[in-house]
Amino acid sequence: MNCLDIFAIICACLFVLQLCAICLYEEGTASNSLEEGLGVTTWWGEWAKWSACTRTCGGGVMSQERHCLRQRKKVSAGKDNMTCTGTAKQYHLCNTKECPPAGRSFREEQCWSFTSQLYGGRSYQWKPLYPDDYVHISSNPCDLHCTTVDSQRQLMVEARDGTSCKYSSYRGVCVDGKCEPIGCDGVLFSPNVLDKCGVCQGDGSSCSRITGNFRRGTTTLGYSFITQIPEGSWNIQIIERKKSADVLAVTDQAGNFFFNGGYRVDSPQNFHAAGTIFKYRRPTDVFETGIEYIVAKGPVDQPINILLWNQNGRVPYITYEYTILRHAISPVAPPPLYTGTESSAGGLSVELGGLQGPNGSLFHQGSQLSQVNILLHCFIHATLQWY
Repeated sequence: MNCLDIFAIICACLFVLQLCAICLYEEGTASNSLEEGLGVTTWWGEWAKWSACTRTCGGGVMSQERHCLRQRKKVSAGKDNMTCTGTAKQYHLCNTKECPPAGRSFREEQCWSFTSQLYGGRSYQWKPLYPDDYVHISSNPCDLHCTTVDSQRQLMVEARDGTSCKYSSYRGVCVDGKCEPIGCDGVLFSPNVLDKCGVCQGDGSSCSRITGNFRRGTTTLGYSFITQIPEGSWNIQIIERKKSADVLAVTDQAGNFFFNGGYRVDSPQNFHAAGTIFKYRRPTDVFETGIEYIVAKGPVDQPINILLWNQNGRVPYITYEYTILRHAISPVAPPPLYTGTESSAGGLSVELGGLQGPNGSLFHQGSQLSQVNILLHCFIHATLQWY
């Protein structure tokens, strides 16, 4: 074989390699329009059936896929399917009914599923490393952190689709490892949000924010009425602005205490009352930093009364605020039942068996009824009004 033959073979090989490179380029290049690849057209195939829901309750996720199809020569196709624009996968919420309160949470179920697997030749019982409310403030809310019940091992995996999470101010669910928003209309990926009045896509004009304060100049020991919060109110805040030994309390209209009643101080905790959860916090003593406050998301399903147990006779400073729909706003009626005589303009000296509320009900102290003298400040117009 002479040099010319060898040269011819080399040229032939190079030509074949170049041809292969061109073929590979054409096969590996994705084209989304007819202009990008001469003689190649693309279009979406049909959507596949929806997948099974990832949860049986609490809001799972269903998905379906489609594929972008390509062909070398132009084919007759509809106007709307000549290019593969849009998404190849779509999602839908499913089984949104609430789960039974006594069951495991979805994160607990996911961690528990690892119990059947062996690690280091033995099995463990698994549980979430963090409580569910922690993941709402986590920077990676769709990471599932699990730990063994004896805290010897930990693992982290991607949470399953449908796991609840918090997306900014939105409620959300995990989809493919990312927290995606659920709009106020209950639609996944929806941008619609509640206004300050709780109205989906509202303009904030249907409600009012009620604020007030309690800074009574003349004080007596015992329970004093601060204000009544109407039924339907939400975003409730009662805050002690001046640190003291006084204690906040909440009752229903019949005078039954939800907490801090009977001259007893409950420990700081969450209380289920009036259809919502009241978060009650206070320092352990007057020397500890922090203030006493009560907050509740609401709405409350009945009117509630806010009281102050004054323990030292000093002037208190309490602020309160809540939101209520405008059509529900009505003045608090004066007490229909009281005994006593008007002692001076703007004051009323009343002797009661227990503490009488704005509706005339008695706030009983334990099982005993004590005669309590309280000064009820009011403005005297056509009728007596509480403030």
